[in-house]
Amino acid sequence: MENENFARSLRNGFLAGLAGGLAGAVAKAAAGYFFPPETKRPLRPAAPADAQAESSEEELAQLPAGSDWVAGTLTGGVYGAMVELKPSLTAWRGAAFGLTLKRVTRETLPQMANLKADSGSPSVQARISAWAGYVAYGVALEMVRRRVRRGL
Repeated sequence: MENENFARSLRNGFLAGLAGGLAGAVAKAAAGYFFPPETKRPLRPAAPADAQAESSEEELAQLPAGSDWVAGTLTGGVYGAMVELKPSLTAWRGAAFGLTLKRVTRETLPQMANLKADSGSPSVQARISAWAGYVAYGVALEMVRRRVRRGL
């Protein structure tokens, strides 16, 4: 019986997180209007130091337009399930999760995959835009997740 309640709790947390993740994706997109980045620079594989080859546009992997929405929604679902296990993840009303997600997806994973921005480091405006978007995502995610979870 206890395992059944635990599974139901994880399921409900995941469902509430999906709703929150979608709301977070909307909030992140909206934050882009208030804090727009200067330009979006595509990521490309880092060339070895001794190679001078340039990548063509065809070689760059292009994500579908809705991929941010899908990723945001699914990430919210995982977050919702994780909160069922560890409620302290809701620190700063979700902003801490948003900031952590930004760090992992925009900094750590690209480095691990040997990807780098096309030229130089991002501008201050681009960094502020990214931080604002991920904080908006985390806060909206947590607000909606909490409200939906109470209703389940």
